[in-house]
Amino acid sequence: MDTKVIGCTTTGLSKYRGLLSALNPSVLLIEEAAETLEANVTASIIPSLEQVILVGDHRQLTANTTLDRFMSHPYFMSISLFERLVNNGMGYTMLNKQRRMIPEVRELLCIDPNPFYVNLHDHPNVLDRINHRPPVPGMRFDSFFFSHKWQERRDVNMSCYNAPEAEMVAGFFNYLVINGIKPDKITVLTV
Repeated sequence: MDTKVIGCTTTGLSKYRGLLSALNPSVLLIEEAAETLEANVTASIIPSLEQVILVGDHRQLTANTTLDRFMSHPYFMSISLFERLVNNGMGYTMLNKQRRMIPEVRELLCIDPNPFYVNLHDHPNVLDRINHRPPVPGMRFDSFFFSHKWQERRDVNMSCYNAPEAEMVAGFFNYLVINGIKPDKITVLTV
């Protein structure tokens, strides 16, 4: 078979491990490796592999399981293989030029004395978008930040939610639509 790239989830790879192993892949790339359970990465290691590439951000989202009792001592399943390797001193490359966020958001992540990222810079294409972006109808500024003290809750599936925050964001979203912004042009980020 002359397949160049095979895409699947780590669950799919585990499920079809025999079939994929028969194809003798030489490279495994795992996207969002910081969120991928160590067991899933380990199960993905096929004998023919020459290189494993883990892509992700060990400072952001962590691996997750639906059973809280496995997240900490003695199992620590919330620590991915990616994060474990970084924490144990394995060399890695951290990108320092971002191409997605507007500068105001990037600046929030770099505030001293405790920056989330150090030496993160904007790629010129981000600045070009800023310079050529029309003003947001109904707003004085094109970015809007707010903080609150409304408590988050968890549902039966352990998913977090915050009803007052959702109502505020939905109301603000509707305000923007009423002022002429198309819904598919609005981005909402929550932390």
